[in-house]
Amino acid sequence: MASEGVTRTQFLRIGYLAKQVGLKDEYENLNLVCSKFVHPTAWSLFAFDELPSKLPASGEILFAYGAKYLATVHAEIRPHVKKYGFRHKA
Repeated sequence: MASEGVTRTQFLRIGYLAKQVGLKDEYENLNLVCSKFVHPTAWSLFAFDELPSKLPASGEILFAYGAKYLATVHAEIRPHVKKYGFRHKA
């Protein structure tokens, strides 16, 4: 990092970046749904203390389904965005 001149000590949060480009509401709405598919904590809340002892591959399963879900969402939203853009009309 030092050789590349990176001085930041924390990563940029996607919510912050979305706000900077005027997409905070869209980010927050999509994040409420999509984050459940990519974070193991969502599943572990339902399984309590049984993970990962009963399902050692649970992280890989969640990632695979999360990636598939993201690809599906992207494929469904992309035609709309190409036609209308990201911003809604007031």
